[in-house]
Amino acid sequence: MNDALGHRAPSQVKRVLVLHDLHPNADNAAWRGAMLARANGGWLRILNLSRFGDPELARKRLASLVWRLQEHLQIAVLAQAVRGAFMGELRRAAEEADLVVMRAPSGLDAATALHPVRAAQLAGRPTLVVRTPATVAYRRVLVGAPSEHGAERLLLAASAMGDGRELPSTTPMQSAAGLLGRERTLFPDLVVLPCAQAPSTARRFLSLTEVDTLLLPLPAADLQRGSAARSVAPYEQKAALS
Repeated sequence: MNDALGHRAPSQVKRVLVLHDLHPNADNAAWRGAMLARANGGWLRILNLSRFGDPELARKRLASLVWRLQEHLQIAVLAQAVRGAFMGELRRAAEEADLVVMRAPSGLDAATALHPVRAAQLAGRPTLVVRTPATVAYRRVLVGAPSEHGAERLLLAASAMGDGRELPSTTPMQSAAGLLGRERTLFPDLVVLPCAQAPSTARRFLSLTEVDTLLLPLPAADLQRGSAARSVAPYEQKAALS
């Protein structure tokens, strides 16, 4: 069953797409994505997207990662290197995914690479931005809620990412500084943000935080509609059919 946000219950988040740019930190994203997929009996697709470069070299780089994931987690993993129009390829790949996972840009590529907020908007899927090594499941989750009305549905999405041992906490999404203050008080493993309502706040927060972040690319109106949201986002319609 889908909730009003178009997200699936934990047992249904099975198809995980990892965007891997061959940076060493992208391996953390792959391990986190694999852990989430395995917990729900799903599978993992690792995708290297670029307009240029030798795809065979990318495949060789990913082959060892695939082997380690399969060996340690006993999960089905597919790795691909695709060359073409980045935005179009990302949209096509995301159509078959429940969740997109990517590393947090750092250094020079923080200014030049595809920003996670933009990636979430292009993919039209919840997008997990990974900063930390994937050693254990998420336990403590903090939700940045734009309003009390939307908080309940955000909490449903947040619950799908945690291990169920603690209920997610909420905080008003008024400013990046306010969110950061709550993060440094509660020490969550994961922060959940709806990035459509205040993309500049989400971008600013991502530039400051050191915690993994789940971005939910939904318009503000969808958070206030309940079941009517299913008619808005294309991926919600696909989810209902699967």
